[in-house]
Amino acid sequence: MFYQLAAEQPVRIRPKATVTLERRLDGSLHMKCKCVELAFKQLPKRPYRPYYKRRKPLQEKPALPVYKPSKKHPWRVWRPKTTAQDDAAPQQEQLLIT
Repeated sequence: MFYQLAAEQPVRIRPKATVTLERRLDGSLHMKCKCVELAFKQLPKRPYRPYYKRRKPLQEKPALPVYKPSKKHPWRVWRPKTTAQDDAAPQQEQLLIT
């Protein structure tokens, strides 16, 4: 069965709001949202849903060129490797007094 809510409602129904359908002992149906009864009607069959034209395919963007740093860029400058001992204890200059 399909049900359609009326356009005018006593409360605002937002997308993803919880709507409760109650079937009472007397067989009547009641819809509630936020503890307020909603106006609705029962439809005899599924509503017609028109087929919309497909949108134009998105144009693919050209691929960006790969970035290569210049030859003078710090990433490309060669630096001699240092050992952990060199970093931990820098050598001090010694003066010779005679």
